[in-house]
Amino acid sequence: MNARQVFRVTTYEEVLRGDEVDVYMTMDNFTLVKEGESTLTMVNVDPNDGDQTDLEVERMFENDFKWGKRVALGSTGTERGTFICTYFGSEFPNLKVLTVDGREEVVPAHRKLYDVSRKTKNAVKAVLKTKVQTGEIRMGIAHSQLMAGAGNSLEDLARAGYAPNTVLEKVFGSVDNKPQILEDEDREKLVAAIKELGPSETARWRAEIEKRMEIEGPKRLAIDKMGLILSTARAKRERLRDRKTGELPAMVSVLSVDEGNSGTGKSENTAAIKALCGL
Repeated sequence: MNARQVFRVTTYEEVLRGDEVDVYMTMDNFTLVKEGESTLTMVNVDPNDGDQTDLEVERMFENDFKWGKRVALGSTGTERGTFICTYFGSEFPNLKVLTVDGREEVVPAHRKLYDVSRKTKNAVKAVLKTKVQTGEIRMGIAHSQLMAGAGNSLEDLARAGYAPNTVLEKVFGSVDNKPQILEDEDREKLVAAIKELGPSETARWRAEIEKRMEIEGPKRLAIDKMGLILSTARAKRERLRDRKTGELPAMVSVLSVDEGNSGTGKSENTAAIKALCGL
């Protein structure tokens, strides 16, 4: 466990109660999400096609969960804004290297660990495929956008609705006049205004946007996560309805797990959720 921060949100007895996982997410700190769109990318469950759900779980697990993808904060020696993958940031490390001819080979020193990891990974995927299809687990990607400001161009940031205050004032007359949901025409006006910035202004405004996104990104995710937890609780309560009496349980618990590399926004998102809940 890498516990740089511990948020005290429950009792020791509750932690040891043995609740099953209801929501399983991997963190993504670099993907831009347009304002007004969800910061959650969920596995699409087809109740009539289990094979398609299995394929989605497999794709998301292999492409997103196991690679430890992130844009670096620059706090551990890696240059800020650098896109990196590291299997040390995943519970299911790849433990392979690419040979000069493009083949993947297991690192010899990691053979035993690789065999254990592969068995564990396959067992977890099998459970996920079954429980995602039945609705017992919801699985997806949580986009914190914590480093989206550093990992994307100013033009792309503007298209997503993030722009310096001076640009917003130029396009909309004032920051307060900015529509909550931008039309494509508005997005292109922001991009055009961004392109008119000089080099010194560009550097200054990028720093402003990066700081803003480090706050706004996790807040947006927190709102969407709370909605996901609430809908999960409602579905779980309905699933646990007494078949004989038709009565619903008075209370249900929801266990949400976020996995991801350092700096992907786990702590920031948790703090934002705490603030929303008044904790």
